[in-house]
Amino acid sequence: MMNKTTNKTTVFGVLSIVLILFAAGGCVGQKRALETFQRAKELYNAQKLDEALPLFEKTVTLDRKCKQAYVMAAKCCYYLGKEKEALELLRAVIKIYPDYVEAHYWAGKIHFFKKEYDQAKDHLLAVLGEDSTHWDARYMLGDIFFLEGAHEKALLNYRMVASNLDLIALARVKLGEIYAASKEYQKALREIAFVERNKEEIGFELLDRTYTLLATIPVTVERRGTGEKGVRRQGEVRE
Repeated sequence: MMNKTTNKTTVFGVLSIVLILFAAGGCVGQKRALETFQRAKELYNAQKLDEALPLFEKTVTLDRKCKQAYVMAAKCCYYLGKEKEALELLRAVIKIYPDYVEAHYWAGKIHFFKKEYDQAKDHLLAVLGEDSTHWDARYMLGDIFFLEGAHEKALLNYRMVASNLDLIALARVKLGEIYAASKEYQKALREIAFVERNKEEIGFELLDRTYTLLATIPVTVERRGTGEKGVRRQGEVRE
């Protein structure tokens, strides 16, 4: 009886140690993944996509459930002209997280620019199934319906975007004002650029507030202000 009890205690002790070591290893892995992801984001924000991409991919290797890393890696691939690789990353994360809005949006966007409209529509409808106020997805879906000749469906989506554009633009201007007050001028210019690109659909009072904000930014600041996407492409409402 003593031997059986001793053996059970020994086995339990060994299992406990294994579980503790496994948990500790997981924590270390997650910590490394987070550190790698943060470094990759810094490089991405500095527009060093060639350097950011391998770090986002390394993050995925360290933590297979870090869904943001898949999307960020896919965005790098997209901007570097590697659309096939971008879609592979997005398919992988959607397999793990079937309702992940950002992954579906970017998959829809890439298929859209590849003129693969049926695949794009599937992903964009998945986005709107989770978030009916995702205006980028709705605008792009309107573009697809327009190209397909389904003008009534296109108008419905465009009108829904237009009816909310002032509210969206107001939020972007307020963000710009906060950034300007913090002397984060490039971020402020990015918000201003959104309003400028959509100025035909925005009220005069809001435009006046936008240009007042622009006047507070020193003229020595480089007027990029287009964020990660540069010049607006068809189907894009926000950055």
